[in-house]
Amino acid sequence: MLSKRQKSLAGVILLGDLNLDGYGDIVYADAQGSYGLYQWKQSIPGFEFIDEWVYETMIGGVYQQTGITQFDVGNIMQGNDNATLVFVSDQFTADALAWDPGSNEFTSVYTSFSNVDIEFLWLEDLNADTHDDII
Repeated sequence: MLSKRQKSLAGVILLGDLNLDGYGDIVYADAQGSYGLYQWKQSIPGFEFIDEWVYETMIGGVYQQTGITQFDVGNIMQGNDNATLVFVSDQFTADALAWDPGSNEFTSVYTSFSNVDIEFLWLEDLNADTHDDII
């Protein structure tokens, strides 16, 4: 797997097995707030474009579109086997989204964290509990 560390975002691509089928999927994001997914389909075989979304975060009690400064792919959700994306916005908020294979979409799993002022983000399992920690 590729290193998950990154310091800035200007069109970044990461690999992760979002649907736990044993094959890496491609997640991309850019500074304008677009992010999308290509999933490996063994039946093709090859990558299939799933969708592209616009990132929204809670600012002042209202969901607003915003740019993405950092993101990472991992699994931070206990009880949820599917992958998680963690985003940091250009408005200093952070959000965690989980992949929902039933709807083929990412769903919010935590409300937005405000006043996040970090220079880098990565997900890593520090305590060997099989779930990533936000660093």
